[in-house]
Amino acid sequence: MEPPRAYSAPVEIAVRMGSMSLEEGLLKATMAPQHFAPPHGGQVGWGGAPLHHQQQHAAMQQQMRYRQGGAGDDGYGRRGPPARGGGRGPPAQQHMHPRMQGPRQHSGDMRQKNHQGYRRLWQQVTQVNRGQKLGEHDGSGFGEMTVEDLLEVVRRLPPEASAVKAVGQALYYFDSGALAALLKELNKSGHVRRAQEIFDWLRGLDETHELYSLCNTMTFTTAISQCGAQQQLRRALELVAEMRSRGIPCNVHTYSALMNVCIKGNEMDLALDVYRQMLAEGCTPNLVTYNTLIDVYGKTGAWEEAIAVLDALEAQGIEPEIRTYNTVIIACNMSGQAQEALRIYERMLQAGAQPTATTYTALISAYGKNGQLDKALQIFQDMVRRGCERNVITYSSLISACEKAGRWELALELFREMHTEGCRPNVVTYNSLIAACAQGAQWEKAQELFDQMQHRGCKPDAVTFSGLISSYDRAGLWRRALTAFEQMKAHNCRPDSVVYNTIIGSLWATGLVWAQAKATQIFHAACRQGHFRLTVHTLEAGATAAAAAAGPAPAVGSPSALAALAAAATPAVAGASAFAGVGSASGSNSGPTSGAGSRSASPAISLPQAIALKGTSSGQLTSGMVTPSDLMSPGTCGTPLSALAAACAASMSPGSSPLDEGSLAAAAAAAVIQAGATGTGAGTVIEFGMHAFTVGSAVLSLLRWVAELRERLPREPNKDLNQQVCLVLNKGKPSREHTYPAIRAALLSLLSAWGSPFTLTDVPQGCRIQATACDITAWLHQPEADRALAAFNARAAGSEPGGRPLAKELFFQEDIQAEARCAEAYSAVRAFESRCCVADTSLPASFVSARADWVSTAATFAAAFRLKDESLHDGVLLLDRAVAAGGEQLLGLNAAALIVGCLLIASRQAGEAPERLPQPAQLEAATGLSSVAVEAAQAAVRTVLQGDTSAISAVRVLKLLLERLGADFSHPGGLAAVAGPALMLVGDSASRPELREMRPSTLAAAALLACRRAAGLTPFWPNALAVLTGLSDGEGSELLWMKMARRAAALLLAALCAVALRPCAAFKAEEFKKCADSAFCTRLRGNTSDAFVIVSESVKVEGPRLTADVRDTANANGTFSLALTAYGDTLRLFVNEHPDKGRFQVPDVLVPGLEARQQNWELVKKSYTKARLRLPAAGASPGADVELRFAPAALEVSVGGQPVLVWNGGKQFIVEHLREKQEGDPEGWWAENFKSHHDSKPKGPTAISMDIQFPGSKHLYGIPEHAADLALRPTWGPEGALTEPYRLYNLDVFEYLHDSPFGLYGSIPLLIAHRPGGTSVGAFWLNAAEMYIDVTAGEAGSGSQWIAESGVLDLFVLLGPTPAAVSRQFAALTGGTALPQLFSLGYHQCRWNYKDEKDVAVVDGGFDANDIPYDVLWLDIEHTDGKRYFTWDSAYFPTPARMQDDVASRGRKMVTIVDPHIKRDSGWRLFKEAEEKGLYVKNKDGADFDGWCWPGSSSYLDMLSPNVRDWWAQQFSTKVYEGSTKNLYIWNDMNEPSVFNGPEITMHKDNLHVGGVEHRDVHNVYGYFYHMATADGLRKRGYEEWGPDGDRPFVLSRAFFAGTQRIGAIWTGDNEASWEHLKVSVPMLLSINIAGLPFSGADIGGFFGNPEPELLVRWYQLAAFYPFMRGHAHLEAKRREPWLFGEENTVRIRDAIRQRYALLPYLYTLFLHANGTGAPIMRPLFYEFPAEPAAAAVQHSFMLGPSLLVAPVLDKDANEVQVLLPGGGLWYDNLDGRTIDAAQEANRNFSAPAPLDTIRSYLRGGTMLPLKERPRRSTAQMAHDPITLVIALDRQGQASGELYVDDGRSFAFQRGAYAYRAFTFTSDGLLTSTAADYAAMGLPAPLAGYDPAVSIDRIVVLGLPDGPQGWTAAAASGGQQRQLDAAPGPLYNRAGLPEVALVVRKAGLLLGADWQIRFSRAAGGGAATS
Repeated sequence: MEPPRAYSAPVEIAVRMGSMSLEEGLLKATMAPQHFAPPHGGQVGWGGAPLHHQQQHAAMQQQMRYRQGGAGDDGYGRRGPPARGGGRGPPAQQHMHPRMQGPRQHSGDMRQKNHQGYRRLWQQVTQVNRGQKLGEHDGSGFGEMTVEDLLEVVRRLPPEASAVKAVGQALYYFDSGALAALLKELNKSGHVRRAQEIFDWLRGLDETHELYSLCNTMTFTTAISQCGAQQQLRRALELVAEMRSRGIPCNVHTYSALMNVCIKGNEMDLALDVYRQMLAEGCTPNLVTYNTLIDVYGKTGAWEEAIAVLDALEAQGIEPEIRTYNTVIIACNMSGQAQEALRIYERMLQAGAQPTATTYTALISAYGKNGQLDKALQIFQDMVRRGCERNVITYSSLISACEKAGRWELALELFREMHTEGCRPNVVTYNSLIAACAQGAQWEKAQELFDQMQHRGCKPDAVTFSGLISSYDRAGLWRRALTAFEQMKAHNCRPDSVVYNTIIGSLWATGLVWAQAKATQIFHAACRQGHFRLTVHTLEAGATAAAAAAGPAPAVGSPSALAALAAAATPAVAGASAFAGVGSASGSNSGPTSGAGSRSASPAISLPQAIALKGTSSGQLTSGMVTPSDLMSPGTCGTPLSALAAACAASMSPGSSPLDEGSLAAAAAAAVIQAGATGTGAGTVIEFGMHAFTVGSAVLSLLRWVAELRERLPREPNKDLNQQVCLVLNKGKPSREHTYPAIRAALLSLLSAWGSPFTLTDVPQGCRIQATACDITAWLHQPEADRALAAFNARAAGSEPGGRPLAKELFFQEDIQAEARCAEAYSAVRAFESRCCVADTSLPASFVSARADWVSTAATFAAAFRLKDESLHDGVLLLDRAVAAGGEQLLGLNAAALIVGCLLIASRQAGEAPERLPQPAQLEAATGLSSVAVEAAQAAVRTVLQGDTSAISAVRVLKLLLERLGADFSHPGGLAAVAGPALMLVGDSASRPELREMRPSTLAAAALLACRRAAGLTPFWPNALAVLTGLSDGEGSELLWMKMARRAAALLLAALCAVALRPCAAFKAEEFKKCADSAFCTRLRGNTSDAFVIVSESVKVEGPRLTADVRDTANANGTFSLALTAYGDTLRLFVNEHPDKGRFQVPDVLVPGLEARQQNWELVKKSYTKARLRLPAAGASPGADVELRFAPAALEVSVGGQPVLVWNGGKQFIVEHLREKQEGDPEGWWAENFKSHHDSKPKGPTAISMDIQFPGSKHLYGIPEHAADLALRPTWGPEGALTEPYRLYNLDVFEYLHDSPFGLYGSIPLLIAHRPGGTSVGAFWLNAAEMYIDVTAGEAGSGSQWIAESGVLDLFVLLGPTPAAVSRQFAALTGGTALPQLFSLGYHQCRWNYKDEKDVAVVDGGFDANDIPYDVLWLDIEHTDGKRYFTWDSAYFPTPARMQDDVASRGRKMVTIVDPHIKRDSGWRLFKEAEEKGLYVKNKDGADFDGWCWPGSSSYLDMLSPNVRDWWAQQFSTKVYEGSTKNLYIWNDMNEPSVFNGPEITMHKDNLHVGGVEHRDVHNVYGYFYHMATADGLRKRGYEEWGPDGDRPFVLSRAFFAGTQRIGAIWTGDNEASWEHLKVSVPMLLSINIAGLPFSGADIGGFFGNPEPELLVRWYQLAAFYPFMRGHAHLEAKRREPWLFGEENTVRIRDAIRQRYALLPYLYTLFLHANGTGAPIMRPLFYEFPAEPAAAAVQHSFMLGPSLLVAPVLDKDANEVQVLLPGGGLWYDNLDGRTIDAAQEANRNFSAPAPLDTIRSYLRGGTMLPLKERPRRSTAQMAHDPITLVIALDRQGQASGELYVDDGRSFAFQRGAYAYRAFTFTSDGLLTSTAADYAAMGLPAPLAGYDPAVSIDRIVVLGLPDGPQGWTAAAASGGQQRQLDAAPGPLYNRAGLPEVALVVRKAGLLLGADWQIRFSRAAGGGAATS
């Protein structure tokens, strides 16, 4: 290879000038300074891609993210005006050195890893023209002081004070030099933000301002240089762009500073682009520039170019600085050129330059990288001798050298010396130390260093985790390695190929099915990320033959070849060691025995079923282990080892093996020679290459390669395919070669077990696996290969389990090696069981009767001491043994001391660490027991048991079984996290004698089996466990139907039906009732009766109330009272039994004061058959005519002369009256069963049915919650599209069906009917019992039948006549939406679960790092101490208040979950206090109800009781809720209520509430009352913490009822990551919104599952318009923070969330209307356009308020969306402002393009849209941002809109602290701002002088006649007039948008004041419009 040429500097330059002759180049080099211009091929994209086309240029502009200008910080620590594209072309072509043409391709090239944004932004910056402003800024200066005082004044300012106000006046006395000096000093003293604040204010001044001239080249350059320290590259580029737009020239200092900023931002290509631009503009580089250029070359590994620059400097007589030499040395160091670095060092000394610490450090690093530790130490000693100060980088470099040399002891010694020298280690130091410890197999020290670095605030990076994982791997600690790998992903560190190789190898080596499945999944993920690339190239056969065989090979089939095959020895693989080495050619079994690292003591070979072939001289074979069953053919999998070995032996020629090491080489060479001789395809080898240096990754790579061959090779065998196909597996670095023998052995075994045609041979770089294409093709189509590859592909395609440590299906797979792993341990269990099981007959009677109390006390102590579950159960078992042996004598001891003594003995035996056990002082403090008493009790136990204190409880056996099957207990929840349901069942054994007397092994096995059956896993019982326990799951087996405990086993299975693994199961329809499963629905559905008649003589009309008696003519006891009351625009029909028999009437749902709205009836006519009444129209009431028919009872309501509602027109009004039980009553009246649950029904049948018809109405809506269409589909009759009625019954339904009438989490029994003409009417039944609603359809209209299980008939008819009127009427009944805090309208980030405080900090910081705003971070149940709400897990959340304060410091909030189930723990204050006060729901027998939920055994508070609600509210005080702060808000989940072991996963209907009310009566309002009590608690806390104006509560609930809108938000529950659930979320939320509950949303991305990136992006784009926007995910779902799906998708998600934040002023105003009038936020099209028939059927587009139509993309791979623009008016595309006239049919219903980065929405003509366009971190930082008012004119040139602003937090608005403005734009061009109608919103008069500190700065007018050109604007306010800056512009401040609007900039209009703007045509601008 030719050595690189060394040029003199002039010649080098000439070469770079390519197009010149050498002589011309030399002449130029001697006459002009030399400029080293990097390669430039015209305008280039990222990585050198040309951008020649206008389309690419436009796409580039669209991807740029600009920020609006304005005073103040943007919330991300930077700001600046956005650039607008100019016309400047690319700089001139530069001819470069050949080495510089194109990006360098090597591992050290940082440019290969960067993103495109900054490079493209720079291309835009270079095209900015003069006059193209980037943004607007305003402000004025205050104060005057001397220059000397100025710096100190700014330094002393409090954080919230304005630096501009403090120093503004002083700047009038400054010149630009003084200003630059001030900015520099502020920067040096750490006040960068202040410097930016001052300079940004100056930038924003108008050109006419006196201080405008201070912004010149010098000050801009200073500001640019400051960006480097803050890594604000975007700001620096924007500053340069602004210099260009102002016409300020950039000089060499400017470009040098910008290059330095690029380096700090790791944008090396961009730095070179800047250098090119500098040369193109004629700037002469100076020494600083060259130093910076060398730095760029150094960081990109271009060390030759760096040296060339130094050579050129010396040649030109420019004296390099010490920094110059240092930078070149560093460049050589970064490229591993130690000798070149030393040469530069010698040149430095010759030049008289004094080396610095940087010099020595770079040299040390260079030698260290080359593995020359001795030379590095010599340099270090020389450094010490010369007295140079050593810094952290010096020591880090030397420690890194030690690591590469394997000297971990020396590395630690240097680390200690480093501390002595006072150097603070950084992350590089720790990384090198951890890697050194990994090399030395010192995992404990590596772990200690990892913990230490986190404690010291060093953030681990990918290198840290790589070293840590390597250390665990070498020690054989695969669980720790896997935990570290998961931590790595949680820290957003991307694993590299080394990490993937290591973790895959570590998992594979375990031999566990679960671990190897995990390895396969990780491998598959790594392949998707390109870490295991299959690279392909074609080689000549001759060269390949030489490589395949070390010498000539005989022809295949020749006698010499057969002799060679027979004589060659087979490599040996020891079957008893983990990775036995391959034997020598002589057949010796000795050889390398180390596996991965120093893992010599690992368990047997890593493949669970790997064939180990031992070659002997006689050719005998012995069986070893075989390949994994799912990676082989099933036939092989089931073959006994001996038979498999015999089969392998039979397939070989006697005395030889086709996998013999020598024979493989010969066969490979012979195959190549033969291929070369056969003709077709001869002479070529298709070679694949891959790096894999662990057994696991090598095996999986082989499998993947074979799978890929299957796709590449022809489908049918072809004898002409004689090309050789081979895979070369590379060993990797020399340090990895020790694993090669084990890899080779594993691959040999796998190839043999497959019966494949491949041969294997060694090559210098690793091993080659080879065969002809013909043979491979034939083999791939054999059934065995098909099955093997299908199994591999099926597993590889599976989703990686995350969160929970147990992958259930994989974990429970049968594993034939489980028996071997478990047998020894399980035999010990059998030995213990005979003396560990104590029958009750062996115990004193006094102890048996009190045993439950003993167990409860033991559980309390165990919880207090944080003992393991197995310690508690072992301790209880030990107590039984001791009492059985010691009798009453032992019971005479102190009971507490005896319990504690047994627990401590059991804990030590269970392996509890001594430091985790309570110390004597802690014992005494917790129990009052002295250490003497406890020790005496322990001694007594040992005495009575004669020293044998062994105990093996069922819990310990359960853990043993799970451990041997491969379960991982590293999760924080330990055993409970893996087998929680089984643990619950085993725990129940403590209180059940029939379970206690079972053998622990049998009990544990039964519990495990029950869990498996409940989860639907088959086979239920692995063969390994059957062999192990002697138990099976067959009919009549001991396990299921033991004679001793047949009932107990049945109880176990029954209890688990609804409990086991419940969160992970999909929706199971059979677990929930249908109408046929409910007796009351079966009785009444479709039934009619004319027996209920009104007694005509009883009808009376008195004012607003009509009363009458109703009689059931079929039953003498059926008498009822009827009342019909008028409330203006609402009618109320109430029917109850008479006399009142105590039927339940729902309290606290209707708002107080309804009586004041009553309106008198006019009795028109009354006869014996009917009565006619009239309700006159008055105010908003449309009036109504009512006809009450008597026989049968019926009611017809007409509005405007048209009947709109008929009650009981279908004769389905039936009431089952309360009665006494009679002999012969029908089945289902007094009791019924569902599954294993029994409902006692003590009150008998109490159901009510009625029908409601809606004449003329074609569409029915409402009655949420259902995952179904917006318009309800018929469920009955010939038109019935569904077979089941819609059900209203609040249930915990996970992964619910997306198109079903099945009832979900909430219920609002409000039905809305709409007819094509635009008339709407509503029907609301106030009833909280289970309800079914059938829907019918016909020519005459729509109808419905309502069936409720109990309660009274309390029906409200909402007269409409418009949808908006129905909303207003319903709000008048049940209340308007609570005005939320502004933060709650921002984006919420949630997950089950963020693990700890560090995780919270990482996620919080991730949003800032990715410029994504958000407001709230949520914590799910795992943050608590054992699911005890109002507590914190101190191990993971030790300082919760500090955590909340830290999040709040950035203007954000946190939310914790508080569910209604209270853990039954007598040692817990909350449970005990509620128990003592009698606050729990009772069961039918009057005892506290005990149900199962997340904590296990739980009680449920009786929220029907106001006293209980008051007590609950007190728990949210910060004085009671320890660790909470005023910035913490609450999430109520599971409040349907969810009861895992209850019927339909909810509470039993015959449970009892206060006053003896059955749960069946109150079920649907239980969650409503719980939500109410929680919100009341936060409201009270708000007054305690914030003062008299309080703090509005934010509480999210899953369950809801009518009236929930007064309390807080809800969401649609446990949806799934699917396109179907994305699509159904729209009609679901529309239904909920029009039912009066606007504050609602769906979990973005789906709670269950893992969304693909496209789905997630589309979901964020839709959710930007949800009223409530939250991302949430299941514990087992992969992490899905918005930045984890690639840069392109991060940009898309960021844009969607930012659009949400821009809309917040509009959204907040909509919520005011929801509060005052009940108007929904999301509105169906028919709601805004009731007269348009086509709008009634649209359910996937919607209106956001009155102004914005949203058309989301809801289908996979869709690039367009169907849009209907109703109304026939003007609309405007919200992307670019383009006008669309919907009067034209083509513009009314059309398909709009919607690529993945597009959100389709349209502005409605005649409306206005207030926005805040500046991107911020959170809503708190937007508070005082200016408003942009977008005005969309209608066809008449008019528009109107509103804006509401208050403090966004408190209740001060209720005393008038708000601004509520109405804007109108008239056809004559007058825009006015006046006070809006606050009384219509229920607000008090606004406070005089209230200033919201918000202005309107930008006004955008769309739809002006003849376009936006030629208009002027003049503002008048407070008696003053001024001309405004009005000019054509884009709709939004984004590059590339057309100028379709008239834009007023810097309007500066105060929101709280009256003002007007007159828009006029300027002279010559066309006809005047005003």
